[in-house]
Amino acid sequence: MTSRSEALPVAHPAAGAYGRLFVRSAAFLALYIALDAATYTLPSAPFAATPWNPHPALAVALVALGGPVYAPAVFAAVVLAEYLVRDAPGTLLGTAVACGGMAASYVAAALALRRVVPVAWAQAGVRDIAWFIGIAGAGTLLAAFLYVGGYLLDGTLEPSEGPRVLAYLWLGDVLGLIVLTPLLL
Repeated sequence: MTSRSEALPVAHPAAGAYGRLFVRSAAFLALYIALDAATYTLPSAPFAATPWNPHPALAVALVALGGPVYAPAVFAAVVLAEYLVRDAPGTLLGTAVACGGMAASYVAAALALRRVVPVAWAQAGVRDIAWFIGIAGAGTLLAAFLYVGGYLLDGTLEPSEGPRVLAYLWLGDVLGLIVLTPLLL
């Protein structure tokens, strides 16, 4: 070999895809946490159930557009936001159940959306929008149920407060998802 450039290894063709995956995931993490922190106003004490939660829409849009390969980024974003924005009010077990359930619900909703509404959003019809609203409602209800359940499980949340926090969390998430996801898609 006569020059240094000839000695460099040839990059694998998929190396660019991994780089894009990393950059998009990192950008998503930063945006998710920043949006969660920015909208963390008027929280329902003692838990962070706010009337408007647009950050789940970022998670659903990312997975709906990019596929399940972004699921780890969604899990990381939910956990990091819980610790950085809300100071993770429960035990490790409660936080793991709450965050894992919430992230899994967002990913499941996004994958259902990918499967049920395969058209571009500019071409979506009434049927597609109805499916989207149903998926958004069910996915966010499951996320709220698992989040509250995690903190009920470890005793951080009083059982009498569970229904109120569940309702606030579900309402904030479903509003954020229904309003912002179509714009992102």
